[in-house]
Amino acid sequence: MCHRIFELTFAGTTNAELIETRFYPGSGELPLEAVRGKTPGAYRSAGTFQLSSAVRALCILFVKAALARKSPVPTTPPLLLGFQGSLAASLDYALTKQPHWLKIMFGHDGAGRCLAQRFFHRTNPNRKRPGPVVLGMNEHVISPEDIRIFWNQESADQGRTRRL
Repeated sequence: MCHRIFELTFAGTTNAELIETRFYPGSGELPLEAVRGKTPGAYRSAGTFQLSSAVRALCILFVKAALARKSPVPTTPPLLLGFQGSLAASLDYALTKQPHWLKIMFGHDGAGRCLAQRFFHRTNPNRKRPGPVVLGMNEHVISPEDIRIFWNQESADQGRTRRL
């Protein structure tokens, strides 16, 4: 497995809002950058995303995975579950439809298929059976140790300024 890193940068004084993601796919490839908004503005090489329910769900799963790795007691892998209209259902729908923002964040293969689907395990995708959809991180694709969280440009792990 190549070493992949996914960074989420949040901003805010009391409520965290995702403002940027950076994915290092490994194998010497350039990172994929995505910034919140309709246009990249000063971030010329970045793609963009809108803050949607699916993006919020993605944030929750990544943050839960990053927090779980810090737990002194082994825990079950973090999950996100929900019924119609939930954050989990929104992310499940996005993984099925493969919108452009997911391709920007995680890349795509030669046939244009979004690679984001590989990052998540899904139970009851598209809620084809009764019950909730359940999503979890695929730790074979990205390890929780390789998820980095930043708030107002400071690392949640080390409390130091990032990328001066």
